[in-house]
Amino acid sequence: MSGTTKQLAPEAWAEATQKDATASPDEMRRFVDTPVSANQTTAEQGQCGRWVDHEELFVGGQTFRRLSLRELESDMNTWIASSSVFLLCLVAAAALAALKGLKKDVKHKLSPGSQDQTLERFLV
Repeated sequence: MSGTTKQLAPEAWAEATQKDATASPDEMRRFVDTPVSANQTTAEQGQCGRWVDHEELFVGGQTFRRLSLRELESDMNTWIASSSVFLLCLVAAAALAALKGLKKDVKHKLSPGSQDQTLERFLV
């Protein structure tokens, strides 16, 4: 059953069928008040016809096509995203290097055996 129908916006349906998509209050009342007899055929029943056992899941919304490599190279959003990731990695690497250097400096200043490099002098 997949692919047997095509989703259309109301405006596109009205243009394709040359019909008005709205019903007047009289048309709605006439449809609701019409009795359904047991001998109507499925064509007369409209949407209340025979149940179909096939199931098709519909996911609405806008779909995006995959961009080719050439299109990705010139896409501004791709450049912004990749530049942001690069800068974040650069900042993280610099922070780790600074912490490693600070740790080494603190360890050197707090090492025992040297008389003037005690904890009190380091903190003061």
